[in-house]
Amino acid sequence: MTGGTEDARPLYVQVADGLRTAIGQGEFKVGDKLPSYAELSTKYRVSHMTINQAIGILKQERTVTARQGMGVFVRTLTPEPAAAVSLDALVVRLAQLEARVDHLEARFGHPGRV
Repeated sequence: MTGGTEDARPLYVQVADGLRTAIGQGEFKVGDKLPSYAELSTKYRVSHMTINQAIGILKQERTVTARQGMGVFVRTLTPEPAAAVSLDALVVRLAQLEARVDHLEARFGHPGRV
């Protein structure tokens, strides 16, 4: 999924970002149906569960909507304000930033956080 780059974020967050980018770049427009979970699994080389978690993030942001028996459709090009993002997603993002800061501080000899 990461294409050889180091990305400490969970795969489902990386997939959600990839789909969000594709939507933002016009690959999928408002009203378009996203590819099936099977197609997305193949494209991103992840499990169906990971795709489900990624779609869950986009649903929470209200970027996409699921229609029972029909699929997942693009709802908007911009996610809702940060307040709509789940606490779990924010905790994951904070942990990733802390890990990156720790790595940079260790690499460049700066003291750790207080």
